[in-house]
Amino acid sequence: MRYLNTYDNSLDYKYKGEVIHKSDTLIPWFLADFHATINKKILFGHWASLGLYQDNRCIGLDTGCVWGRKLTAMNLDTMELIQVNSHTET
Repeated sequence: MRYLNTYDNSLDYKYKGEVIHKSDTLIPWFLADFHATINKKILFGHWASLGLYQDNRCIGLDTGCVWGRKLTAMNLDTMELIQVNSHTET
């Protein structure tokens, strides 16, 4: 699950293509409205095609190490991002 249907925020289980930047029918789950009382930053992975993603509410850490790009980690005490090059040959 990566996207929500814009008409009712239900999960979309069908779309498996490239990252959608603009759509009238689908929205990445992390761009949906959150309840105002949620005061936590969400860290997530398993979306290599998105790459490193950061906004005020979320950080996507999957930078495609298995595909020959970088391995990304975050120090949760300092929120420092650490990246190393992959040793995987693609």
